Amino acid sequence: QCAVFEAEKISVTGGERLTEAEILAQARIDTGMNILGLNLSMARKRLLAHPWIAAAEIRREIPDGLAIRIREHHPLAVIDLGRKFLIDESGAIFKERDAQDPPNIPWVHGLRFSDLQPAAAKRGKTLRPSSQKISSEEIPAKGSIYDAVIRALSLGLRGDRSISKPAIHKILVDRELGLTLVTAQRRTAIKLGFDDFPLKYKMLQDIFEFLEQGRFPGLSDVATIDLKNLNRVVLNPMAAGNKADG
Repeated sequence: QCAVFEAEKISVTGGERLTEAEILAQARIDTGMNILGLNLSMARKRLLAHPWIAAAEIRREIPDGLAIRIREHHPLAVIDLGRKFLIDESGAIFKERDAQDPPNIPWVHGLRFSDLQPAAAKRGKTLRPSSQKISSEEIPAKGSIYDAVIRALSLGLRGDRSISKPAIHKILVDRELGLTLVTAQRRTAIKLGFDDFPLKYKMLQDIFEFLEQGRFPGLSDVATIDLKNLNRVVLNPMAAGNKADG
């Protein structure tokens, strides 16, 4: 109970979306509380209960300090399953979407709940409440439809000049034909299929650079680019009546 152990120096790092005050309130930590009386495990669990916090660490710095470090989820996309959820870069659901969430992230349409949790679905389990973390068994297996979606989105995060995270408006999933990516600026529908995404993104970059040269005015606005078969790429010009819509 000695006053020398009262928290006077509290450092909080890792917050990007969350403020220091919000992080301290979530952990229920206040200046002046006794650092030896603080249950570090419970405070950490309270932090992890916040939907935006992916990882957390708290340590005492004797005699009067606490160091709190968190890592936030970085949203990769919104998936529309009837209910809308945010997924992070690992493909795990971390919260249900609400009006305060970032607006300029891609949307994914055409998935089913069973695509996200194939192992759990076989045992008749349902999706966990949005306040709970997704378990490792609910992360999709490599080679699944959902894995293809994550790979297509993740490649876009690497700074490719033609496709980037902000440049992707939405991804449409067709179980027969594969993925169709719709760009944000051009609203061009790019039919990708299910595989060879790095090569297709490189080819897409070459196509966009070719179009920007303006050699063929009739192809300045393209409605669709079919890259499912890399030996036969098909471009369809946008109809004149649709150009004003982007």
